[in-house]
Amino acid sequence: CITGAPFHSQGIPESYVVLGDVVHLPFESVTNPQQIAAGFSGTRSCVFIDNYGACVCGPSLLKAFDRLEVLETMSRVHLLAWQRGEPQLMNDEQVKELEHAFMS
Repeated sequence: CITGAPFHSQGIPESYVVLGDVVHLPFESVTNPQQIAAGFSGTRSCVFIDNYGACVCGPSLLKAFDRLEVLETMSRVHLLAWQRGEPQLMNDEQVKELEHAFMS
């Protein structure tokens, strides 16, 4: 949220399956609940609010907590990976295979 570095959930299979696409919202959205709600459009369940934090939702408190935990862990992984170079993400074929196996 505060580094400006892009976040891609395609880093590892678990994060893509649990988080899906994560959208970044500008800091100004903190005062605009409609803009935050729009960030959850489609299948999105997680949003980053620049220089503020993350917001997650789920069909239950446990599912939302699981998403928050995966988002926090993957954020740490991203920071560590960027220190070693550009992270290697799953390619489109691997993402489609995951979607077919776990999300259809």
